[in-house]
Formats: sequence, C-alpha cells, structure tokens
Amino acid sequence: MPPQGGLLSILPSSWVPYAELIRIDKPHGIFLVWVPHIVGLAYASAIGPSPAPLRTLYTQALRLMLWAGLCRSAGCVWNDIVDQDFDRKTARCRTRPIVRGAVTSSQACTCAAVLFSLAFLSLRDMSTNAMNVAGIVAVLSLVYPFCKRFTSFPQVVLGSSLGLTVVLSAWSLDVDVLEGGNRVPTICLMLAIMLLIVFYDVLYATQDTADDVKSGVKGMAVLFRNHMLALLWALTCGIAGMLSVLGVLLNMRPLYFVFSVGGLVLGLMVVVGLIYLPSLSRWRGLSGWVFGIAFASFIVGFFK
Repeated sequence: MPPQGGLLSILPSSWVPYAELIRIDKPHGIFLVWVPHIVGLAYASAIGPSPAPLRTLYTQALRLMLWAGLCRSAGCVWNDIVDQDFDRKTARCRTRPIVRGAVTSSQACTCAAVLFSLAFLSLRDMSTNAMNVAGIVAVLSLVYPFCKRFTSFPQVVLGSSLGLTVVLSAWSLDVDVLEGGNRVPTICLMLAIMLLIVFYDVLYATQDTADDVKSGVKGMAVLFRNHMLALLWALTCGIAGMLSVLGVLLNMRPLYFVFSVGGLVLGLMVVVGLIYLPSLSRWRGLSGWVFGIAFASFIVGFFK
C-alpha cells in the first residue's frame, strides 16, 4: 500500500522505494551522524591557533551536513543490501524495499555507489588528509553490517567511524588535532563520541532484540539484554570520564564542564529514566527531543 502520510506520500510512486532505502522519512539519523562533525568543528576552533570565523564554521558545517547526509544514506542502502536475509526475519524490517521486492539488490548497489560518489564529491577540494580520513570512515561504514555476523560489538565499529569525523572536521579548518599536546585530548573526544553512538545505537537496537536472538544477529543489545541498565550507566560514566579528561588536559572553561560534560550526561540520564522508569513512561516519546537537547549542549560547551 502506498504511504498515506508524511513526505513519502507526496513523492512519485516510483521514487518511494529509493526514498525508503535512504530513510528520507527518518531525518533524525542525519542529525545523529552530523553532530560529531559539528563537535569536531567546534573543538578544532577552540584549540586551534585562533577561533575560526563564524562564516567559516557555518560554511563548513553546511558542507559537512551534505557529506553526512549522503554518507548516511549510502550506508543505509548498503546495510539493507547486506542485511536482507536478517530483515526477512525481523518484524520491523520485513517491509523494507529490498525484502518486499520493490528494489533489486543490483539496483540498490548502484544507488549506494552513486551516493558514496556524491558524498566524496562534496569534499572534493578538501586536503588530502581530510580525504584520507573520509575514506576510512566510508570503509568502516561498509564493514559495519558484516560485523553483526561475527562479533557482539558492531556498535563499536559504527561509533569508531563517527569518532573519526572529529579529525575530518578539524582538517576542514586546516587544524591538525593529532599533533603534540592535542593528541591525547583528541583521542579522548573520539572515544567519547564512539561511546555516545554506542549508547544511542544499543537503545535503538533493543526494539529488535527478540527477533535478533531468534535469527542469530549479534550485537550489544543482544549480549547485554539482561544487563541493559548496567551497560547504559557504564557507557555514560565512560563518556563523562573521557570528556572530563579532555577538559582538564586543555584547561577548558567552566562552561565546557557545565554544557559539554554535565549537560550531555544529564541528558543521557534523563533518556534512561524515560525509557526504564515506570513513573516516567508517559513521557517516553520525548526521549528523542532529550537526545537532541543533550547533543546541542555537547556542542555549545566548545565555543569560546
């Protein structure tokens, strides 16, 4: 049945399967992928020789949004190609275009190749260092779906790819955040982002845990299904620890600790409460907004 509402309902019917492949009706995924890039820009501006002009930050943020959107869309298509056999066994995924036959695997492969090509084209005049990092991010995106078959930690691969975008974004400002005394703080930031993505993706994956156990899909949501709260608190503590070390090493302002550390951690704690505390269950639908506010707080703390 054609979509009855939302953006998909106004598209020509022949476009709808491809729009579904790239998750055009779920733009929050682009925001999730884009946030680490914005953090990278703000971080590079904060520790660079001088703060980047707002116009430069704005221009690079828009360019990286295009890269993030195209790369995320290509990754979604590739994920559906690789996971189609698993999707047939998962209730939430049985209506995806490839599974229901609306798009063939070869058509989807062509779509993914075009999207990845456009993503790299959007970075065409950046430095060689930036392009090399972008290449690593793309490779990790291609590897990620296969990880569900041989490791219970595929989210770490996904998180690592987005953690690397800190370096990519910094190079877009011609700031080397891995040299000298910046190396350890930068690694701390990359690890914090990796843990943050793991936190988000594990929560997202819990909706498929029952199906994943039956079909043999590996993942942290499956591995820690009986200890989910402990895992989420451990991830939150890890994020707080990495960001605190960064702040101390770089002598960041108090506002960094208030917003980038305290605001982010508080937001994650609220999300856990909304999902797992029965007394807050009526507000569970607000968890996405809380994530958004927490991510915004994360970014704000880096600006001088």
